Amino acid sequence: MAPSSAQPTKTARPVATALVALERVQVAARSTNKFAATTQALCDLAAKGDLKSLTRFLEVTPRIEQAIDGEALVEALGEVLTPLGAGVGSGDDDIVAALLAQGASPNQQAGPRQLAPLHLAVSGGCRPHHPTVELPNEGKEITAR
Repeated sequence: MAPSSAQPTKTARPVATALVALERVQVAARSTNKFAATTQALCDLAAKGDLKSLTRFLEVTPRIEQAIDGEALVEALGEVLTPLGAGVGSGDDDIVAALLAQGASPNQQAGPRQLAPLHLAVSGGCRPHHPTVELPNEGKEITAR
């Protein structure tokens, strides 16, 4: 009996993994952020919606303000985002509030699609089935286009 053509090939997973690795290299090459590892950690925690760990990370990481608006590949959301963009993509209002309180910009664009957290909040997030969050306007000028 011949194998079904609908079955995924054994190379599909390595190819996907290689594409993710390539995207990380491209992000790192574009980045002028010397705090890329910190930005990556912030994005990962925000995307997971892990408020407790994110809050602690914000408290103990020196010079966090230099990483807060960097960009990183967020595998869970399939986009290159800022930490605030990852928080918006997670749909967690508390994550968004914590990052805004730390000084994250709702206007900071990231990735090849130049997505700003404000764009994500207005459009419904990275994936259509994810809930959206509101970005409170607490005296910050919002200029994303």
